Amino acid sequence: MNREGMILVLFDLPVRTKQQQAEYRRFTKHLKKTGYMYFQKSVYVKPLHNLRICAEEKAKLRPALPKEGSVSVLRMTAGSFRAIEQLLGTEFDPELYCGSVITY
Repeated sequence: MNREGMILVLFDLPVRTKQQQAEYRRFTKHLKKTGYMYFQKSVYVKPLHNLRICAEEKAKLRPALPKEGSVSVLRMTAGSFRAIEQLLGTEFDPELYCGSVITY
């Protein structure tokens, strides 16, 4: 069964030194280049046609991982992503990220 969904990349990277800052920029550029969209600070999201390709997405991230810090991946169905409730801050509009039909 094909289930559309989202992959979220959550990270906490050190940026104390110039080298760490460069790695942070390189990693976020890689995310943007491979189709991830900025969601909020240290969180990027990418729509998926099929949740089964999540393993492929993780494999694409591994070569770009910084040497230090923490990077996590969360796989969500489109329905779960749309159910995120914004409790504080600007109103969250899931359609900006996944629309009515998820594109890859």
